[in-house]
Amino acid sequence: MDRRTKKTSFYKNSFPLKNRIALTTGDPKGIGLFVAEEALKRLGTKKNFQFVVWTSKRSKTLQIPSFKTLCFSSSSETFSCQFKENILLQIKSSKGPGAWLLEAGEKALKKEVSALITGPVKKSQLKSFRAIGQTDLLKKQAKVKEVFMCFRGRFFNVILLTDHVPLKKVKLNKEKLECCLSLALSARKFLKESLQKKSLGVLALNPHAGEHGLLGSEEETIIKPFLKGIKEVKGPLSPDVTFLKKNWKFYSFFIALYHDQGLIPFKMKHNLKGFVQSLGLPFLRLGVDHGIGANLKRKDICSESFFLALKEALRLVRLYQK
Repeated sequence: MDRRTKKTSFYKNSFPLKNRIALTTGDPKGIGLFVAEEALKRLGTKKNFQFVVWTSKRSKTLQIPSFKTLCFSSSSETFSCQFKENILLQIKSSKGPGAWLLEAGEKALKKEVSALITGPVKKSQLKSFRAIGQTDLLKKQAKVKEVFMCFRGRFFNVILLTDHVPLKKVKLNKEKLECCLSLALSARKFLKESLQKKSLGVLALNPHAGEHGLLGSEEETIIKPFLKGIKEVKGPLSPDVTFLKKNWKFYSFFIALYHDQGLIPFKMKHNLKGFVQSLGLPFLRLGVDHGIGANLKRKDICSESFFLALKEALRLVRLYQK
């Protein structure tokens, strides 16, 4: 394997045999609490797994048929509770969703939880933490240089080289691209078997992949020379045709060079039935692929994303323990 693929964020065999999964429900005015509750109802109890849910102090006590819910006011007393699969631990916190995320992130860093699943939060709610989004906040907490948003779905998967960056500030960076490809190749090992040997597809930055320099030079001067000799990676791919259905079967991940280049096709096709995974954190974090949905009249249309994220987290934890 090429030297550029040597890095990894996965930590096999580092989980406890009895796993606590942290769930943060996000903005109290949004649909996070509802979708978390629905996901747990569908999932039910799982052997060697217990769930810890952060909610607002004013939130209702979760009512889930297969669980008995115990409520606490702080995470410290919650984690001293005895481990039982059918006991759901709910933290009714007087703090805000940014603080919940940091508390759950700290537990993940200390290996007190095996995975973190996050509900939706407004970017403005994290302004006081000097973070643009939950991924950015967790990145700063973990003190890692790069974290990439990986959107997973039934039809295809997309990794964003840059996330919440204004378009005018998007720049190709070889070091960033190298790190992204390395993490993507590591994550590929844990996809379903049919995708584990599929190539990574790196999109071009410019229309029509630059048309040999006529519409931009980055493809010829940066992307092609960088990818030369890396057999697991194909590119630069022309963005206007990359996401056609006929191309899905050829790639494990598409690497989009900026936010909307990857998320417009992903969300159009998956229609809120995908989820996000953070690549580069020293713990497993997954979350929903949608916003807070405060004005939604039918909350159930968003319930699939949280369930898929939770289900995948359990699958990955089991795989990492082997």
